Amino acid sequence: MLAATPINRDARMGLAAIAVRNGQLQSAREHYGAVLQRDPKDLTAQAALADLMQNRSADAESQLKLMLTEQPQSAQLHFALANLYAEQQRWRMPNKRIFEASVWRPSIPTMPSISPSAWNT
Repeated sequence: MLAATPINRDARMGLAAIAVRNGQLQSAREHYGAVLQRDPKDLTAQAALADLMQNRSADAESQLKLMLTEQPQSAQLHFALANLYAEQQRWRMPNKRIFEASVWRPSIPTMPSISPSAWNT
């Protein structure tokens, strides 16, 4: 499918997800990057790429926060930021982001409290 339509978003997103699952992070970055080249505002690709950043420090946090100022109703971006905070063991922050994500995507169940042990699985 990708050979026939090299800019197919769904194919690129699927291949990126498979690459992440197989630990092929550079390949995943390339697929997400191709999606963003076509549509720089693709929230799912933005959040996924930010989540894959090797440097999970202030750069990733700043990038996610900047994207959230532009698109505050993005559940994907709130979840990506929650994952970053959890990796940094900043436990109060993921709770807030999970709540924000559930507000903008009601199909996601609200998680009243996330304990540190829940993120270590």
